[in-house]
Amino acid sequence: MKFTAKGFVKLELQHENQGDNKVIIEFIIEDSGIGISEEGLGKLFQPFVQASSDTTRKFGGSGLGLSICKSLVELQQGEIGVSSTLGKGSVFHFSIPYTKAKQVKIEQAISKNSATKLISIQPLPPMRCLVFEDNLINQKVAFHTLKKVGIRADMADNGKIGVNILRKDAVLYDFVLMDIQMPEMDGYEATTMIRNELGLKVPIIAMTASALKGEKEHCIEVGMNDFVPKPFVIDELLYVIRKLINKDQEEELTPQPASEVTDDTAKAEAIKQQVGSGDVPLYDMTNVLEMEDDDFTLEILNTFLDTVPKALEELKTGIAQATDWDTVTKVAHKLKGGVGVLQMNEMIKHLATIEINAKKRENLDQLPEALDVCCRIYDAVKDEITKLRNETMTKL
Repeated sequence: MKFTAKGFVKLELQHENQGDNKVIIEFIIEDSGIGISEEGLGKLFQPFVQASSDTTRKFGGSGLGLSICKSLVELQQGEIGVSSTLGKGSVFHFSIPYTKAKQVKIEQAISKNSATKLISIQPLPPMRCLVFEDNLINQKVAFHTLKKVGIRADMADNGKIGVNILRKDAVLYDFVLMDIQMPEMDGYEATTMIRNELGLKVPIIAMTASALKGEKEHCIEVGMNDFVPKPFVIDELLYVIRKLINKDQEEELTPQPASEVTDDTAKAEAIKQQVGSGDVPLYDMTNVLEMEDDDFTLEILNTFLDTVPKALEELKTGIAQATDWDTVTKVAHKLKGGVGVLQMNEMIKHLATIEINAKKRENLDQLPEALDVCCRIYDAVKDEITKLRNETMTKL
């Protein structure tokens, strides 16, 4: 792609049967780019060699990629080659032999994928949703995401408030989005009351960011209908919604057999694995910008810049006073959900340390350092986020 400033890059696949269960597939990649001289073609697949030093300066790289491609193709018993005209473009091609899958497996795969696609493309009727969510940023994400696909969303700051809303006006709602961890009353308690005390059958979709074994199964056991990871991707959420409203195509949820994680240390380790190793960018705006809504982007950035420093100050005060660890736990958890919208995985990792240790009242000496890292991460991204906020304001 980078050698083709204008024109096209075309991929073509051809196949040749080699008996009943063998096939050779040829991959042909043609471009209208800068082309390669005859002299350059002879050494193109050698490590660290490009057609000319000018190519390296202008386009970057040293030619290692094609050497790797050649090795990968040959490891699969294939062949690779190239033809080119300088100034007009190039054609790379490689062939690899494959063993055919059994036809029944292919048909099953096509059938399954077709069913998924059918559910995904069906238009949604006008719907109204009650969202149980205590984090302001996540509320805004849910509201705008659902609004974008024509779903009206009302917010409940915790399980207790949401249950009371359903107690009065359950008939208004087509489904519920249920966060698992909330103050006052969590998602499990709220769902149990909705099913047992109120006797409501309204579909409930859990939103969970936890990697703990058994949590998804527990969601189903207490009466939820399905679940989506948090922060949710709109296509995944829409797929689940459509499954629930298209009963004839709904797939029964079968929890995967898994042993419960009961040891506190194992739970802590599971959460740490969930947020990653730390070798990630400090933030990622992809999920927000994919909404293609400047008003929404501005609202998220304003909320982020307003709420995150306040929460960090709350944590700083709570850790320094070393008395109210329940509040520290709740603030860390809530902040973890808020920065999750911007995929701040490194910050989430340290907030998880604060949340877990404060909840267990163990290793409290680690909290100041973890908080210091969180503050430094916020300071590192604050100016960039502010700049992006101002640019978005200018667009509007």
